[in-house]
Amino acid sequence: MATAVVPTVTPVDTESRSDAARRYPPLVFLVVAVILALAVLPSALTLPQSNPTQTVEIAPVPPDDDIPPQQGNLASLELGSSESVEGGGALGGNDAQVPEELAPDELPPPPEATPPGQGKPKTALKCAQTSQGLRQTEDITSPPCVAYFEGDNGGATYQGVTAKEIKIVIYAEGGIFSTPTARGTDNFPSNVLVDLDAPPQANETGDVITLRAWFKYFNDRYQLYGRRAHGWIYYSGGGTQQQRQADAAQAYSLVKPFATISTAGYDGSGDAYIKYMAQRGVINFGSQQGRPGEFFRQFPKLMWGYPPSLEQQAKLYADYICTKVANKPADGAGGALANKPRKYGLIYTSDANYPNLAAAKDEAVKLLRERCNITFEDEATYPNNGFAIDPVTDPSYAQQAMARFAQKGITTVLWPGGIEVNFSPSAARTVPAYQPEWFLMGDGQNDSAGYAVVQDQSTWSRAWVVTPQTKFQDLETEVCYQQYRSVDQQAQDSDVQNYACSYYNDLRQMFSGIQVAGPRLGPTSIDRGFHAIPAVESTDPRVAACYYEPGDYTCVKDAQAMWYDPNGQVGSQQQPGCWRMVDGGQRHIFGKWPPEPPNADKSPDDECNEYDTSQNVNNDPENTS
Repeated sequence: MATAVVPTVTPVDTESRSDAARRYPPLVFLVVAVILALAVLPSALTLPQSNPTQTVEIAPVPPDDDIPPQQGNLASLELGSSESVEGGGALGGNDAQVPEELAPDELPPPPEATPPGQGKPKTALKCAQTSQGLRQTEDITSPPCVAYFEGDNGGATYQGVTAKEIKIVIYAEGGIFSTPTARGTDNFPSNVLVDLDAPPQANETGDVITLRAWFKYFNDRYQLYGRRAHGWIYYSGGGTQQQRQADAAQAYSLVKPFATISTAGYDGSGDAYIKYMAQRGVINFGSQQGRPGEFFRQFPKLMWGYPPSLEQQAKLYADYICTKVANKPADGAGGALANKPRKYGLIYTSDANYPNLAAAKDEAVKLLRERCNITFEDEATYPNNGFAIDPVTDPSYAQQAMARFAQKGITTVLWPGGIEVNFSPSAARTVPAYQPEWFLMGDGQNDSAGYAVVQDQSTWSRAWVVTPQTKFQDLETEVCYQQYRSVDQQAQDSDVQNYACSYYNDLRQMFSGIQVAGPRLGPTSIDRGFHAIPAVESTDPRVAACYYEPGDYTCVKDAQAMWYDPNGQVGSQQQPGCWRMVDGGQRHIFGKWPPEPPNADKSPDDECNEYDTSQNVNNDPENTS
């Protein structure tokens, strides 16, 4: 298999993989990307500009006369609380405690006690006036403006940090290819380190092109206190737990980074890389979808995620069901079940390869029982999760389950995450047709257009999904697209959508953390900055409410509801069918769902959401190993 020509590569001494395309069947026909909703940080970020041990100030120096000062809100707030803000977990800022796994010879030297106010004046950043006030960029989710920094930044405040540089590694899947792309096919190398500071070369892959532009964007637009972010891409050497750990060891030894973002994991064991890095004090950012809160709390201050934890998702889902569904007639059911008192059935997977789905189900069931006393007349499991087409699994389990549900008069099926394609046609084939209403908990795939169109369309016409995904429609109107085009006008739209936009949320979370940490950069100062963000609701359906609760390290805190229309149409699908967004995609935090029943919210004018991750759905049941 050919490898892409990439700039300044550092090959690693391990065996290369062959025939990777067959090992990654979903990626052969569409570019790899973990595409999540576009948005983070709609609230006004509070900005600790000084040493985190001191009282937080709004800006280190007065702004220039032609840039009005940004009014901060920390004066009326206490510092946000975290289980680890006052110590433990990781050093950095004012925290001198060291992870046990970090060897003494790997520790950074302590910063010199330089008097404040000494240092070369920095060039002014051009902040932007937005509907949310003066912010770092035109993106309303960027931090409030800090146009200037002057003074001592503390120098080497943490590993991978000097007075002038912040080292960052992007961990990407290697040994695969993606097609179609703007170049026809992109071939990704294995065990290779790519320096994004190197000059562009011919035949670069889309991730190298767009990540180089993103680093220029964030260096030029975000306040990094006299430092510059230096990025590398490390391409994986394999998918086993041992190989992920070996990749992490190589990347760590070659770069000694301050932070890393991991997008690899299609062949399993992606968490092994993340944990290895955290054990060595590296801060991890990334779209770890559906992880429990404990996943992040095992390394306090070193694990941060953009999507909500599964507990946050389950809380929003249970809140929706208890507010809008419980103790009301089944207005979304059909046939003899229509408007009957609700009886509940539960569907979930027994697939041992998806322990997080099992945990999400348990959390949702617990909350439904505690909050609104929902119990289930019957439950049904399915053996294999994640298949958009499943011609090899005996569907008799689904047929028997739907027959039982129909016999018991179950009006309402609750499904807290997962993908399966035998239940919906089995319901339609039951005699007479079994027509319950379905309420899904969105998991990043079952809430996309590509998954819904493979269900039985008559059954799915009564389906709803409660999802953290944001409103996505025309690419040109998306925040990530608009911001990317401010720094690169040359990349093809397909590269911006499939590569640049897939990285944007994680990069923005990371650089926002660096900015709100202030000059004394480290895990503790980032933790303080993030946990000082107030709980503010989003007023833009394209962006999610983002703040961090005590003991919580994930961003998204709200959701929207969508109903399925078999006759709707999205641009990424040839066949009709789409999820329509209620009230234009209006988002709700916990406790703020309106009490009206779901069908009262529906309108034929509701817009289709173009969000689609069907390229990440396993289409090959025979390759489950």
